[in-house]
Amino acid sequence: MLPAVLTAALFATSVILGHRAARLAGSLEANFWRVILATIFLALMAFSFGLGLGGGVVGWFALSGAIGVGLGDFAIYHALPLLGPRITSLFVQCFMAVFAALFEWVWLGTTFTWQQGLLSATILAGVLTALGTPGEIREHARTLWPGIVLAVLGAAATAGGAVVSRKAYAVLAQHGTTLDGITSGFQRMIGGLAVSMLLYLVLRTLQHRRDPGAEPRLFAIATPWLWNNFLQPHQRARLTLFLDPNQDPMGGGYHLLQSMVGIGSGGVFGTGLLQGHLTLLRFIPEQHTDFIFSALGEETGFIGSMLVVVGFVVWIWRLLQIAGRARSDVESLVVVGIGAMVMFQVVVNINMTIGLGPITGIPLPWLSYGRSAMLVNFIALGLCASVARRGIQAQKRW
Repeated sequence: MLPAVLTAALFATSVILGHRAARLAGSLEANFWRVILATIFLALMAFSFGLGLGGGVVGWFALSGAIGVGLGDFAIYHALPLLGPRITSLFVQCFMAVFAALFEWVWLGTTFTWQQGLLSATILAGVLTALGTPGEIREHARTLWPGIVLAVLGAAATAGGAVVSRKAYAVLAQHGTTLDGITSGFQRMIGGLAVSMLLYLVLRTLQHRRDPGAEPRLFAIATPWLWNNFLQPHQRARLTLFLDPNQDPMGGGYHLLQSMVGIGSGGVFGTGLLQGHLTLLRFIPEQHTDFIFSALGEETGFIGSMLVVVGFVVWIWRLLQIAGRARSDVESLVVVGIGAMVMFQVVVNINMTIGLGPITGIPLPWLSYGRSAMLVNFIALGLCASVARRGIQAQKRW
């Protein structure tokens, strides 16, 4: 009884907060990001204290979440702006019990007694009685019936998801096992997240076709607030100064301006190794670490710079071949992760030296000076070599 009461209380609280979020960010945005955050939180809990994807009934719980969370919450969040939190929660809570009893009777064969039927009729009569004050009904007069339809659909979907969850627990009971609430909740959110992402993409695509300039309301509200309140002035300048470094040529834009001048002065073939004028005169700051590509571009020119880029491309292509021949998925993912880690550094470092990205302290692998970075990169390379050797040995056995 106590868990049911707590569920009702928490649901009422979530409806109030959801109504405010839907008004501020829009129903689609509020529901979508709520599901994402809930999935991340439950994933951390499930893999830390639960069974993660274990238990053997993840399919049943994912189906339950797809119906109850994906479809049910989508309908409820779209009903909230139309009816308000009080009427929406009233419809959902009351009709959910009726639909759950009906679905159990039809699908699971649960006995539906006349007492339950009488209670269901009483609940529906209570809904009609407590619909709201005349003023509240007049306030939502234009959106009353669409909101009622969405609330009833949300109640039906939520009840259907609950019945599917009960079926999952029945399957576990048949095998003499059980599952904790954290794990089952996370597995439900997997199905809910899949349906929510599908609905989000479809509706956003349709909205973009109708209005190409439309921007998600959540981003329109959150981005300016984060920009003005979360980032410091020097952080905002770092993110925007690369677009026009001449705004502060002797301050924040100095590194980028000197870097682009150095790379441009190298021309096609460069000025020669150890013959770069800007490099020798120290006009390029941090030329041995973060801006090593600028010195390379000045001294070896376009040809030398492209050879370095092509070398990294060939290296990542070779890693993908190793990942494809790995003995297990874990080894393959290790190789792909190492390749992504290194190529991220390459792309960010080169882009910042040629003015395509903000200045940041990321070195160019195996070229920038730095003992810890060099050590980590060689350890990663050794792991890839180990996976390649094990993959070759496995092929020879076959």
